[in-house]
Amino acid sequence: MTIAVLVCLVPQLHTPIYFFLSNLAISDVIYVSVTLPKLLSILLTQDHWLSFSACMTQMYFFSLSAGCDIFLLTSMSYDRYIAVCKPIFLTHDDATSRNVFLLCQDVLLTSFSFLLIMTFYVFIISTIRKINSSEGRLKAYSSCTSHLTTVILFYGPVIILYGKPESEGSKELDKLLTLLYTAVVPMLNPFVYILRNQDVLNAIQNIKMRRNLIFSK
Repeated sequence: MTIAVLVCLVPQLHTPIYFFLSNLAISDVIYVSVTLPKLLSILLTQDHWLSFSACMTQMYFFSLSAGCDIFLLTSMSYDRYIAVCKPIFLTHDDATSRNVFLLCQDVLLTSFSFLLIMTFYVFIISTIRKINSSEGRLKAYSSCTSHLTTVILFYGPVIILYGKPESEGSKELDKLLTLLYTAVVPMLNPFVYILRNQDVLNAIQNIKMRRNLIFSK
């Protein structure tokens, strides 16, 4: 939730990518809140019982938050595509916002989101390779690192879980991957963006400086 609060408080973060990022943070909080309490209860009490209504409620909110994550990650990949491949569009904030919104409306089937994200990154990498200066390439890569890391963390366990062949002892691996997907990854996403994003770090530093000035008076 720190990122969502920062985006609200800091005007410099009032851009499409941080709008999506703040919503991703809120979605991840819901994601963890739905799965983690019952998971901890099962681990501590060994009681696996769950009523039908509780199961349906958990499934609904889990599916909703997972769908939101997919939607937001796809939107953010489009924003990175615009930032790297068509930077001239960034001089027209209203047009960029409309383009992002229209793209999201067209992506009705979330099963295509991963393909869309990979397609955007093919264009992004192709564009970055054409940049002559190493400093420019590094800056372009760094602007995409946080989002790409989040995509890998989100889709990686799912691809391994459903793509690996069945074998003896695979149930234990399935449990581990499910734990990563439902509890660990959503909690890691905010740290990935905070630690790898200079704008967010600068915003946190500015807020700390303001607080110190207020309390020093």
